[in-house]
Amino acid sequence: MTIRSALNDTRVSSTAAIVEISMPKENDYFEIGNLIISSHFYSDLRGVVNLTWEVPANMEQKIVAFDVQYVEAENDNWQKVNFHGRKPSALLHDLKSDTEYVLRIKTRLTNNIEIESGEFRFKTPKVETNPIQKVDVIYSHDVNSVRLQWILEPHVKADLVAGYDVYVSDNKDRPDSQWKLVRLDNREAALALDNLRDSTEYFVRVDVRNKDGSVIKAPLVYRFKTIGKREREGNLLAFRNLAPGQVEISWTYPPFVLHIMIGQLLKAHWPQMLQRSHSLLLFHKTQSIQETIKKEYLSSL
Repeated sequence: MTIRSALNDTRVSSTAAIVEISMPKENDYFEIGNLIISSHFYSDLRGVVNLTWEVPANMEQKIVAFDVQYVEAENDNWQKVNFHGRKPSALLHDLKSDTEYVLRIKTRLTNNIEIESGEFRFKTPKVETNPIQKVDVIYSHDVNSVRLQWILEPHVKADLVAGYDVYVSDNKDRPDSQWKLVRLDNREAALALDNLRDSTEYFVRVDVRNKDGSVIKAPLVYRFKTIGKREREGNLLAFRNLAPGQVEISWTYPPFVLHIMIGQLLKAHWPQMLQRSHSLLLFHKTQSIQETIKKEYLSSL
């Protein structure tokens, strides 16, 4: 190829530059096939996108590197990542969830040939962020009642919350329409549940309703189990003064506790006027339903 400079159509330079171009052979070209895109995003919207594709087996030894370019759709700020080696794969760490991207892959060969693919379009998955940080279950003396309390995640603005939709079920596989729904029309993050069955596992989901009418649905389901009636059996504690500075303490355990008990801990506390600290006594496991000890160094009042 010769190249001459010219001022106009009639004035052309008499000298020329000669450029030699070696056209690649037909079998040096190939198309990227079977592009597979997989991704994993977390609740904080961070994630990883994994790209894998196929190249002809006869071209693998000629591959030096891959240049991957990507950009958000309707944007012209292309990002570029270089991957050296023959492995047709790439990991992208800075993509957003629920966003459409345009992708290009350029292959560099040993003979300085670059093969650019067409454009691929894909969309990252939408991540359902959990609005609830944790749920506490407070048990009462009534085995059929519990109180639920929860804390919002920091990204949920409490002043925009209008209320909560609390779903309760003893079967997590039931459709939403069959869960018990309790609507709370205030911002108090608590609910008392009554008339529950004892020794029963329950599942709870808490959705957040905002003042603008939008609802933040919780992707997580919390689980708790009500107390069984036998767990209310006596754990009686009694004491008897034997002499000044000496007391006998006795208590009882329900029979079902004995086989799971590994030890016992007694905590004694003296009033501040005695200037004594807490005292902890550790006892090894026994098979007795009733335990009795003598505490001989208690200060007499």
